[in-house]
Amino acid sequence: AVSCIENIEPYIKKLNTLALSINNMIINISNNKNMSLKFDLLENLLPLYDEYYLYKIVPDLFHYEEYDKPAVSKENIMNEYLQMSGLPPDLNVAADILTKGFGNIKNVYVDIPLTAVGDEITDFGLFFQNLLEMRIHYAPKERANHFLRCSYGDFSEYLLMECALTNGGSIVKAGVIKIPTNLLKHLNYKPKRQTKNKAIGRGELSANLQISLESAGKVIKDGDYFTLLVKLNKPAYVYLGAYPLSGGSGASGVFNLGGKDRFLKYIGESSINKWVSLGRFRSGFPLSVSSIHLFALTEPPGDILLLLPQYLREKLYTIEKSPKDVSGDLISIFNATDSEKTSAVVNNFTATQ
Repeated sequence: AVSCIENIEPYIKKLNTLALSINNMIINISNNKNMSLKFDLLENLLPLYDEYYLYKIVPDLFHYEEYDKPAVSKENIMNEYLQMSGLPPDLNVAADILTKGFGNIKNVYVDIPLTAVGDEITDFGLFFQNLLEMRIHYAPKERANHFLRCSYGDFSEYLLMECALTNGGSIVKAGVIKIPTNLLKHLNYKPKRQTKNKAIGRGELSANLQISLESAGKVIKDGDYFTLLVKLNKPAYVYLGAYPLSGGSGASGVFNLGGKDRFLKYIGESSINKWVSLGRFRSGFPLSVSSIHLFALTEPPGDILLLLPQYLREKLYTIEKSPKDVSGDLISIFNATDSEKTSAVVNNFTATQ
């Protein structure tokens, strides 16, 4: 019996180590309210179970069971993972699923997801385009060699989104997902009969955003100055999210537009249908930007800080959170505001010197 225990001791140690890792991850999953991170944890947890059961074979052959066990069965974890995969609990998880396996693919351009009938743009399409861009190695259209194109159909209780990543006309990856329409209560996803070249608004509000570079070319380098210009068709309050390239340096957050409210600027009646400067900025720490997201709404909440997640309210930027988390949080809060609103996104390839 002693010889038996000595023979299987390395397996027991490995099982105890794996069980500890599994149980710690289960605790993190239970306590985590960020659905995108929760989905990632579930995905990373499943291979640990596979490894655990592989080492479990030898002690079981000797009918030895004195080793640590996972607190939750693999079946329960798999069921939770499949449930999130089948009907994602939020748009961030949906974007995670559709870009799974894209990590090593460079120079990807994301087209605006269109309605399956009519190839039309909606608010949802614009928002989801930004979520996808946060998860890939983005490149502007003229520099891209991979193209991610998505379309979706409305099936009442859910949207069926189909995406294909192509290179030279050949499909590299493809995916389909159901997105529950109850996630889109504050975001229009129905066709508006507008073309790609027209600004999309919610209700009557529409917005356009442009970057005016002071340097030659189309690449913003650290240290370069640029001006942000916005044009609205009616008075509204605006603020700007900023995110670096996927895997690149720089923080994510919102621009400091000056004034008492720092990040929120009012565009009044006299500036309607005119290009208005939101300020001159220098690329570099903290906001070495590649994607800029304009949020516009006619009526902000009484406490404007409610427009920002807690971690942005003091410094307006964070290096602790990933670009996709910051983007997702800003979008989720914006979607939930009870106001007429719209958004616009511009992307500009950035590089460090």
